[in-house]
Amino acid sequence: MLVVDDEDKIRELVSAYLRREGFRVLQADTGLAALETAERLSPDLLVLDLGLPDIPGEELLRLLRRSSEIPVIMLTARASEGTGSQACGWAPTTT
Repeated sequence: MLVVDDEDKIRELVSAYLRREGFRVLQADTGLAALETAERLSPDLLVLDLGLPDIPGEELLRLLRRSSEIPVIMLTARASEGTGSQACGWAPTTT
């Protein structure tokens, strides 16, 4: 799994929970680092903060989608529930 967040505390907390559950976790603190890591190591899942400082999370996802169908969990502090999925052209999915 690749956890992408520019806030160290959040990135470390999410990573710690995933590791505790037995997952191998990679980390990136910028969109560029995430893009490079994802292309080089092909993680099975992306946990993505939409509010990255260099590349907006939505744009990063569009770039990744050119070559990968990696599943994504979006992290955001934005008020609108559909913000990330709508920006990427997807409808929110619930099960």
